[in-house]
Amino acid sequence: MRDLRTRGSAICRLVAIAALILFPYAITAATKCRSSDFACFKRKMMPKVGRKIAIAGVLSSAKLGWIVRFDNWGLYIYAVQTNDTAKMNAFAPFEGQTIKVTGTLRHSAGSGSTRSDEAIVPEHFYFDLADARVINP
Repeated sequence: MRDLRTRGSAICRLVAIAALILFPYAITAATKCRSSDFACFKRKMMPKVGRKIAIAGVLSSAKLGWIVRFDNWGLYIYAVQTNDTAKMNAFAPFEGQTIKVTGTLRHSAGSGSTRSDEAIVPEHFYFDLADARVINP
């Protein structure tokens, strides 16, 4: 009887140790997207909307302004209120480079259109150009 209790206690300890070791891996796997699915990217980014964050990725030119590509998606940088061409041009030397940018994360639901001949703005995440800062080229 005593041998069974000792064995049961050892098994409980072993399970607890395994859980402690594997828990961080389970959390990491849950936050990483396994595909280029926008829904997964959105789940990861939505809790950060309205907060000042830093992201790192490759800067590219895009229809809306600039885009920093990371996690198979990206985050746009464009002027919300004003057309500040000088500030937009300040990002040009970093095009094609991996950069780190800070700003307040925002989300746009995009613009829906019922017309098939009309372009739409897709749902996306962005930094307002007035708030975005390159901190590491």
